[in-house]
Amino acid sequence: MNVNIEKLRNDVDRAFEAKAKCVRQINKSTGKKYELYREKFKALNEKYWLLQEKLDYYESEFVAGDDEIEIKRFGDSLENMYGIYLKDQGIKVGHIDYRGYHSSTLTGDVGYMVDSRFNGHNYAYKSMCLLSDFLHKNNIPDFYISVFVNNIPSLKIILKAIMNFGGSVVEINDNMVTFKCITKELNKVK
Repeated sequence: MNVNIEKLRNDVDRAFEAKAKCVRQINKSTGKKYELYREKFKALNEKYWLLQEKLDYYESEFVAGDDEIEIKRFGDSLENMYGIYLKDQGIKVGHIDYRGYHSSTLTGDVGYMVDSRFNGHNYAYKSMCLLSDFLHKNNIPDFYISVFVNNIPSLKIILKAIMNFGGSVVEINDNMVTFKCITKELNKVK
């Protein structure tokens, strides 16, 4: 797919400027005009974020993918945010991040979020598999992930990862459970 990145950047800038102008109009208006500008702002804001996500997709670095999704890195460090996208579509379904530590006891922390519109497709687990493979290839042996004890969907995802990657519970308190997951090559993940 051939995309003009410079044009896309300009479109993002124009959309941002249109939002800013609308905010100034909102601040000066009252009554019906105020409500009309607020509705206009909602539309401009949605357009801006759609353009920004598309730009993010094309400006980020491909890290790994499978038959449904791909993860792309923002920045040039392992300790970064990775967008989760539908393969070859540029549609962002969420993100997964890795925050590394430099000590002998902790290697890093993983967190993820999938937009509720895309729940039920196993994207969080698949992105964990892709990130695990990427970390493994970069000599990161394991990572930690914490979850609230009442977040049953996330607990299921993490337990599935533990069963397939290896790992264990390292801490339980009143509200949180922390797991240690072993990184694996993708072809060794079930």
